[in-house]
Amino acid sequence: MYDFETILIHGENNPAKNQQATVTPIYQTTSFKYEKCEDISNVFRGEKFGYIYTRISNPTIETLERRMTLLEDGIGAIATSSGMAAITSTILTLCKNGDNFISSSSIFGGTYSLFKKRLKEFGINCKLVDPTDIEGFEKNIDDKTKAIFYYIADERVDFRQLIKILAEEFKVRIEMRQIGARQEAGRIGGIGSCGRELCCSTFITNFSSVTTTHARYQELTLNPQKLAGQCGKLKCCLSYEFDCYVDAQKNFPPRDVPLELADRTLYFQKMEVHKAIYWYSREQNTAMNLISIPVDRVREIQEMNKQGIKPDFLFVAQEPWNEETPSGDLLDGNSITRFDRQQTVQEKNKQQRELQNRKHKKEHDRKNQ
Repeated sequence: MYDFETILIHGENNPAKNQQATVTPIYQTTSFKYEKCEDISNVFRGEKFGYIYTRISNPTIETLERRMTLLEDGIGAIATSSGMAAITSTILTLCKNGDNFISSSSIFGGTYSLFKKRLKEFGINCKLVDPTDIEGFEKNIDDKTKAIFYYIADERVDFRQLIKILAEEFKVRIEMRQIGARQEAGRIGGIGSCGRELCCSTFITNFSSVTTTHARYQELTLNPQKLAGQCGKLKCCLSYEFDCYVDAQKNFPPRDVPLELADRTLYFQKMEVHKAIYWYSREQNTAMNLISIPVDRVREIQEMNKQGIKPDFLFVAQEPWNEETPSGDLLDGNSITRFDRQQTVQEKNKQQRELQNRKHKKEHDRKNQ
């Protein structure tokens, strides 16, 4: 039997399959070729061993999995791209709708959200128990319990002793608290997409919840790359003007009601909250030839439609948005020499004398000729 270090380097490596290479090659391919359609069909159905796509497995990944099995003295292993993927795959494999599992309450925030929120959507219930309460685990086991989840360590780290040493060394009071992604970004700092220093590292002390509702009320595109901050969460600044947008839209008419006119039907496309304008078009799913209508006029037309009346005209507040609005010339009336240094009286007199001297010299030269 090989030692731990040897298995770590050469475990499950088969030189005969790899051109006698002592180290397993890295297979940088996305897919694998088969001579017969029947062969790849059998692999897809699981009736025959083989590789299809690297995202599922390949010889390099398989060697890693076999090597981990040897190191842990197990019967099999599956490699995933992250710890969260490993936890999710394990729970979804063991549990189905209606089942439950028990977990230690001392888990990370991301794991807690997965167990108590996401898996609940699949009908899988998680029971949290104090990790020091062994009897608590036993009491919560029932016929539907399929797994127990908890963290283990070979040597327990007593952070209380570490805090005591640091406090004595630096003569300060030290507190240890679990922080989230927003607090971590505030500690590290950085520059936001606006070009300013992160708000969480300058003046924000209390982190309020930010959801996609904040973006919807402000008519922002639900693009995760634009809405997410440096911490990977929704930007805190989405909540700065949120109350203002909510108050502005309290008395707005419903947007899902089309406007019925005598000669056409208009459908809502977008709005400008602080200008109190709705934009409509004739096509329900196409934002073309947009027409701007004040919300007061929209409310009037909707009330008329409720009474079975279709107005013959539509009051247009502004030109369609796709027509360019002429912009003012910032340099209008300003000379390009406005920033030049102004000449003094002496300099102007000197310049005039030089001009007169050159003029007299030309006349004198002309007379001598």
